[in-house]
Amino acid sequence: MNNYLDCLFVFSDKIMFWLLQFTLISLVVLSIFKSSVSKGAVSASIERGKESIAIFYGAYISMSGLLSAYL
Repeated sequence: MNNYLDCLFVFSDKIMFWLLQFTLISLVVLSIFKSSVSKGAVSASIERGKESIAIFYGAYISMSGLLSAYL
């Protein structure tokens, strides 16, 4: 490899856009599937507490920071 920046093509718009779109659609489908899980006649509901929102915010900040660092 002549230049270490050659490996950064992974972070180009052509790749990152589709990767992020695929991830977003996958998460939406997964959440719809998990929210509609039913056992018999009773629907199971997922309770989301403070811990889950903290994990969400932590993951969001981490991904935003990584993308900002490389862009």
